[in-house]
Amino acid sequence: MASNHNPSSNANLSAGESDPVVADLNRGACTPHEHAARLEQWFHDCGGELHQHVQVAYDSNQYSLKARAAIASSTVIAKCPLRLTLSHLSLDHTQSLIEHVDSPLQRLLNKVPDVVLTYLFLIEQRSIGRASPWAPYIACLPTEKDLTTPLWFNEDDFSFLDGTNIRNAAGVRLAELETEFDKARRWMKFCKFSDEDMNVYSFESFKWAATIMSSRAFSSKNILPERKAFTLLYPVIDIANHSLHAHVGWDFNTSAKTFGFQLDEDVALGEEIFNNYGPKGNDELLMGYGFCLPDNEVEQYSIKLPSRIDFAKEQFDPKAVPFNMDVKFLTEDTLRERQYLRFGNHPFKLYKNSIPVFCYFPEYTVFTMYLETLNAMDIDSSDGSLVPDPGGRVVIGVLKRLFEALKPTKEALKLDSGLQATNAKQRAADIFRRGQASIVHNICSHLASTLDGLKMTESLQQDLCLALQKRAGIVKTEHIIQLIELEHPRASSLVQEAVAQLRNSQEPNPDLRLWELLLTTCYLLTHPNLHTTDAPQATPRTILHPWIRTLLTFYSLPAPPPPLFSPDTPEATLSHLFAPDSANAAETAPLIPTDPPLLRTAISWAQRIAAVELIALPDETGTSRLWMYMEPSAADGDEDDDGEKWMFR
Repeated sequence: MASNHNPSSNANLSAGESDPVVADLNRGACTPHEHAARLEQWFHDCGGELHQHVQVAYDSNQYSLKARAAIASSTVIAKCPLRLTLSHLSLDHTQSLIEHVDSPLQRLLNKVPDVVLTYLFLIEQRSIGRASPWAPYIACLPTEKDLTTPLWFNEDDFSFLDGTNIRNAAGVRLAELETEFDKARRWMKFCKFSDEDMNVYSFESFKWAATIMSSRAFSSKNILPERKAFTLLYPVIDIANHSLHAHVGWDFNTSAKTFGFQLDEDVALGEEIFNNYGPKGNDELLMGYGFCLPDNEVEQYSIKLPSRIDFAKEQFDPKAVPFNMDVKFLTEDTLRERQYLRFGNHPFKLYKNSIPVFCYFPEYTVFTMYLETLNAMDIDSSDGSLVPDPGGRVVIGVLKRLFEALKPTKEALKLDSGLQATNAKQRAADIFRRGQASIVHNICSHLASTLDGLKMTESLQQDLCLALQKRAGIVKTEHIIQLIELEHPRASSLVQEAVAQLRNSQEPNPDLRLWELLLTTCYLLTHPNLHTTDAPQATPRTILHPWIRTLLTFYSLPAPPPPLFSPDTPEATLSHLFAPDSANAAETAPLIPTDPPLLRTAISWAQRIAAVELIALPDETGTSRLWMYMEPSAADGDEDDDGEKWMFR
């Protein structure tokens, strides 16, 4: 390689002069196949090693490595010396690892980040054509029109990413590059770059260089472990395309300063030789490399994590972690690392959790949803008393939050966009979107099926009671009305009157208001001072009384609020339950007659529970309804008792 050049001059270096074809690289005089041959020759001439049975090939509009003859496993097919690499290090004349290059860009050393300086250096080297020591290599790099990462998408291309995280990520990355480019330009002006030198660098070329580095560069840490890590290009080795199933070895010799690329499997004549970048999801492949793998087995869905600022420090204690989750997430910098949803037989394994339906979610996500659930109730998680089995009501609260958090994503991320891809960018984007949608839809489907399995479908009162005695379930308002009719028949007519009044009131959210009304009613009917002829709270097979008692262990009664209702509301109708001259007085006496503070307290308590507990799900007709969890009232461990076993299926 030549050691010096000045991009502002017409100096021709030995690397350019030694091969007349290189002089015409930028003018398109060579075919892609000739470029490939010239690259092989340059690589050998400059000290690189390429196995005799390996060729740089060109087909399907891209360069690749192919086998000229069968190659056995354990063969080192290429070896690139450090001095052939391209990075900002060539501008640093204080080092002796790589030959020096003279350039105005030396003035930017220690002023702009190393990676930005490498972008600029790559742009400069391309701009000087045959004068560059890397001319044959640069001639084989993709040009702007060949690049397919989202940085190069137009609006039509981006439409294939609707509903995904990548569209926003591409915008963020573009903004970062614009900021880096503007800062670099300001430093150039400060360092007295000439107009001629400044004109070499456009934002399009800066974006091109950044894409080349993201798709081809390696880290220096393996070959130069003693130095601060930076990115660099290894010519020829970086031509090998990616396959997750390729068996290869990388040998970084820190003494000889070489990077060896070895096959760990046999390759037949004519087959492409692949590299293996490691297990990467399609989000990383698309953003960094511009392609996606159909049916990528390591595909995951990236999620944004809630901040720990929202929770008390003492809540993040290993003894407070439920569901037998691995507690190591408490010590990881989870806010800096990306977290992912996984589904199916994932090679990275699903997440450890005693609740199977939570295994798709990172531990941190489940834990923060768990803390949100407890914070919404009156439960202190810091003492670890709920661990490892917090019970069905807490589990359903976490499940509800996970389900509701994913629903908007599921609705935005359709399985079929209805669009027809017409170019490589759109085809890659469509593969990515389909993979992401599949993960989200599958997880949502599993969450929904778990909730559907809890729905009480019994229509007869006695059947409903028997079912709720033996197993947990989620119920809707009709079920509560049935139970009131069965367990409190004398109060039922008044409750029906209040319900009818509510249904005729044109409420914007009648199901929510009805739940608030029924929860208020159930609390009043099961009040400890209530005495009735049938005394339902003393009967072991009743449903409402133990349910309300359980709710009171999670939600304490608030102080009586100011009056919340006027005389013509359904709540006012309920107040007749307390009137001594009411037709229902026999059932409700001697509950404190005309006790508006108690009624107001019950209403406030019911509203809080409804806000926290209700889950929106379709009923048997497909109509969206609000449902609420109910523990089994009398499960006693018999074989037929399902209890709360649903959590562990």
